[in-house]
This record gives sequence, C-alpha cells and structure tokens, in this order.
Amino acid sequence: QDEIASGHRRWQGPEIFVLVDNEETLETWQTASAGWGTPFALQNVANLVGRADEVGLHVIVARRIDEWPRGEYTPLMRALKQQQSPGLVMAGSRNEGVILRSTFAADQPAGRGIYVTRAVVAPAQFALPDPVGSVPRWRSRQGSTPGGEL
Repeated sequence: QDEIASGHRRWQGPEIFVLVDNEETLETWQTASAGWGTPFALQNVANLVGRADEVGLHVIVARRIDEWPRGEYTPLMRALKQQQSPGLVMAGSRNEGVILRSTFAADQPAGRGIYVTRAVVAPAQFALPDPVGSVPRWRSRQGSTPGGEL
C-alpha cells in the first residue's frame, strides 16, 4: 500500500487479480470430495501469497462472517492472515468473535463496513453501482451541480 501511495512499485510486470467469492464453499468442496489428501482448490494461490508483492498478485476473498472461524483452516485464508493482508469486515454478529486483528463484526447499514490494515481500523462505505444501461443517478438529479453536467 505504501508503494502504491508513493507511486513507486518494485514489481514491473502484469498485475494478476484473483477474486474468490464464497470461499467457504471451496472448503466444503474439499472436505466433501474424495476425503483426506484432496488438495485445496486454491493451494497454488495460497503458496504465492507470501510473495504477492514480488509477482504482482492481488487476492480478494469474500467469506461469510458466520463461516469466518472455520476460515483459518483453509490454506488461502491462513496465508492471508499470516501476511496481515488488509481486509473489510462487513455486517455480522459480534458473537462470531474477532474477525481481523481486534475487529469484531457488527450490525452495519447496507454498504458499510470496517476497513482493517496493519496500521488503520476505519469505517468504510461502498456505493452500489448504477445498473448497466441506466442513467447514472448523479445525472438524474436536476440542478444538483452548479453549471450543469460535471
């Protein structure tokens, strides 16, 4: 993050983004398949997390808050936690325990969460994008910007 903010990066190759939605389903798939010894589907990605800044790798993982405690048993989640990767804690029950660092889940309005890094714990808000092909909401408000369009 410091490299990105400064505009200077050590890595000079392509940026590779791996997006994993519902990571807990991969865990279930692993344990329900052939049994012991079945490799985790993202084991190769997990092996590279420690060198992510050296190879241009960005890993974004979504996992249900109520499935979070079991996440420490998957190689990918374990690698991300060991690297103290930044995370976003969205709405959930405080009863699930500590999610990242010392942050618990909490009731949150839609689109709000808590951004957690090594140095910062801060509220975060995420906007819902306009549907494809629709008029952007900011343009549909008459007279909302002085002088017309932005």
